[in-house]
Amino acid sequence: MNRMVTSTIVVGTLLLVLGVGTYAMLATTSETAPSPTALIPALAGFPILVLGVLSQRYSYRHSTLRIAWWIALIGFLMPVGRLASQLAQGSAPSVSAATSLILMAVLCGFLVVCGYLWSAASKQTS
Repeated sequence: MNRMVTSTIVVGTLLLVLGVGTYAMLATTSETAPSPTALIPALAGFPILVLGVLSQRYSYRHSTLRIAWWIALIGFLMPVGRLASQLAQGSAPSVSAATSLILMAVLCGFLVVCGYLWSAASKQTS
């Protein structure tokens, strides 16, 4: 299996686990109902995971990995922008929200870099 395909499946799975795990943790430890925004990593991870599984088929690989790359780019820019705007306003997010945002940015950033390298390598071989 292609390393980019494997990376896409792993990152999608980790984002799904991050979103659902954060929501479940907040549901058990918080007295109030957790915000649905805790599921945002899962909402990014599910399509990335599905696209990674679809990209196992060679004929779909280029298109599906390209779409997964765009979702990962948005998944990187969203938490970075959210953290930057909150820090610029002088307020800090909660520890669980900051941890989830940072992990989502790292995972999506990793996939963006992998996708860039995969694209550059495929251009050199063709």
